[in-house]
Amino acid sequence: MMINIDDLMNFAQVNKHHDDEVNRRSAVHSSYYAVFHQCQRIASELQIDLNQKVLDPRNNSRTLTTHQKIAHLLVEYGIQNKNTKIKFMGQRLTSLHSKRCAADYELDLENEFSNQQVGRHILECI
Repeated sequence: MMINIDDLMNFAQVNKHHDDEVNRRSAVHSSYYAVFHQCQRIASELQIDLNQKVLDPRNNSRTLTTHQKIAHLLVEYGIQNKNTKIKFMGQRLTSLHSKRCAADYELDLENEFSNQQVGRHILECI
């Protein structure tokens, strides 16, 4: 059986209530990936070329990562097509990505992952 977006969000919903930080961080991680895969699917449906290389607007000698690229292309699509919903999705993906990276890599940020903060993060993902 393949995993899907709903499975990721359900996992996040269950784990946000755990007392231990590992499960709360896992909730942030899985809820982000639910949004990421949804954005990836929407970009494909909009026929946005996700295989193109996109230079970092702040540093033209570097290309964007896959996560940054999808967010950037959704924002650009939203601007070009006057679609504020798609633009917002790209902006939201960027914001959620920062929180996911903190959950995965910044182990000294214990206070950043309280039940309430993780709950707010998951609400932003819905």
